[in-house]
Amino acid sequence: MTRSRAAHYFELLKGSYWFIPSVMALGSILLAAGLGLLDAHFGEAWLGAQGSILETTPGGARAVLGTIAGSMITVAGVIFSMTMVSVSFAAGQFGPRLIGNFMRDRGNQITLGVFIATFVYCLVVLRMVRSAESGDADELFGSFVPHSAVAFAMLAALACIAVLIYFIHHNLETINVGNLTAAVGKRLVAAVEDMFPERLGEGGNDRGLSAELLEARFEGGTSICSTGGGYVLAIDGDGLMQLARTHDTTFLLERRPGDFVTCGSPVIGLLPGFDPDDALVASLRNCYRLGKERTVEQNLLFLVDQLVEILGRALSPGVNDPFTARSCINWMRCGLEEMATRCTPNAGRRDDDGAVRIVARPLSFEDFAAAMFDQTKQYVAADRNAAVSMMLMIRDALARVGDDERRRILLGHARKLAAAAEVSLEIEADQEEVASMLRALEHAPQSEASSSPSLLAGAAMGSSLPSA
Repeated sequence: MTRSRAAHYFELLKGSYWFIPSVMALGSILLAAGLGLLDAHFGEAWLGAQGSILETTPGGARAVLGTIAGSMITVAGVIFSMTMVSVSFAAGQFGPRLIGNFMRDRGNQITLGVFIATFVYCLVVLRMVRSAESGDADELFGSFVPHSAVAFAMLAALACIAVLIYFIHHNLETINVGNLTAAVGKRLVAAVEDMFPERLGEGGNDRGLSAELLEARFEGGTSICSTGGGYVLAIDGDGLMQLARTHDTTFLLERRPGDFVTCGSPVIGLLPGFDPDDALVASLRNCYRLGKERTVEQNLLFLVDQLVEILGRALSPGVNDPFTARSCINWMRCGLEEMATRCTPNAGRRDDDGAVRIVARPLSFEDFAAAMFDQTKQYVAADRNAAVSMMLMIRDALARVGDDERRRILLGHARKLAAAAEVSLEIEADQEEVASMLRALEHAPQSEASSSPSLLAGAAMGSSLPSA
């Protein structure tokens, strides 16, 4: 199994709601068996002075364990219900794409796991308790009470009370829209840092490996097509590299994670004259993993879409919450500024010998900016507060961009936002405010926009601006 495939399965496990509770339940079985063996081996001699506290009768042990087990499974059902209520609320209020964030939440998974594990632990220990059926002295030696295991069950019950208090607090914090947008925004910044490790001006960047030049080599070649439909969840890059080296060829990735493919859609391009056998075709198709819905794995734009969805719902007429929209814009700003300082990866991916084996279509700064601005323009342009925040976002990003091309892209989105705001905003003063902010961006030199952001802040307050 390649590292890419192992990472994919690990992401699936992290996103599942059952994995951590299942592991904790299995661990509780092993713990109960281990404590039971210790009690059976050492007997009651180890109790010593603590015997009066820890020692109990078989009937008392059964009563304690039964009470704990019954209460734990009851509370576990309540916790599961509260989680489902939170998920339903988030799906209706913020968007169904955020359900995975709640299912993936470690606090919810561990809380459910603690109560399930305590329940399973008590059942296993309860099975170990034995008592004599009659008063015959010979049969009394058949009775057994795992005193340490019972004592640990009581400690676990006390710990569950603390976990329940934590869960109530955590559940309320989770559905807070500020915390929700912050969590998505932080994941966006982390994903940018992970997918674009090189900063502008640092390291080497082979400019000869342009996407257009490399893709031209595949003109006239055939393609491997998908045999099913769905979203591309992940691509096994290590597996593709190994196959390309083995067959001494180069592959073109025609789909990126997050794209939707249908049956018969081309996914991998082949060089002209290269004729793969059936085994290679099957291996290449296995490098593309499809699913029913998009995920955050290898898909940076999915995190952007989550913020866009929250923003769009916040500015909808039924909600009308511009402050939540501004929070989304602020976290978009963090991702945009981080992206503005990063190098776009080369289209050609080399092997250890320096030969180009895979040609990809990397996510560019233009694609990233378009996903933010083009999808939010219709909502932001109709709200004065959101439009001003978006202009300030562009100002701060301009102060971080490293080349004229990215500056041109940002100014283009600023112009489109100002034009849309002129049509959508009803108050003339608001239209002029956004327009003056655009003029400040266009007229200020690059160094002045970077070192004196107060110019645009003054425009946002309606102050007079110097003309170019």
